[in-house]
Amino acid sequence: TEDLSWSQLVREILNGPVEIGLSANPNKLFLSVVPKDVARLSRLHAKLIEFARADATNKGNPDPVKTFSHAGIDCFSFTPTEAHAIHDGRLLLASSEPVLKDALDLLTGKKEPKSKLCEAKPYRDAIEHGNAASHEAFGIARLDLLRKAGFNNLKPLEEYNPLAALIFGGWVEAY
Repeated sequence: TEDLSWSQLVREILNGPVEIGLSANPNKLFLSVVPKDVARLSRLHAKLIEFARADATNKGNPDPVKTFSHAGIDCFSFTPTEAHAIHDGRLLLASSEPVLKDALDLLTGKKEPKSKLCEAKPYRDAIEHGNAASHEAFGIARLDLLRKAGFNNLKPLEEYNPLAALIFGGWVEAY
């Protein structure tokens, strides 16, 4: 991790395919990212935990890193509004510990999804008519459902989320 700047490192981690799961009621957000280099991601993750713990110790604060295990997978959380894990070569980020556990149950096959996007007609139509080289269909297929989901009741987070700030901070600053 020493050979890259923070911005280069974040870009490299977010380089691969990204999957996003949303639910309006209750508010849930899940993000899965395949980094270019999984070993680098693991080293970065270990460093972030080390920095967070050292900072808390230096300030006389309790350990800010909550660790837990689910389905045999090591999971972590910095705040109640964030939980994450590295599993099967992916960085998994969720809006809470229960959301991460649900996602891990789906990813490990412990639980079946109620419905599958790939089986929805609008999605299949979008894939069929989309530009295969750009994967546009993946981004536009279910916007119709998002519009109907009532996302106007979403409230901004009252608590600062450091992991989200690290990952999305550059995008926010760009706009």
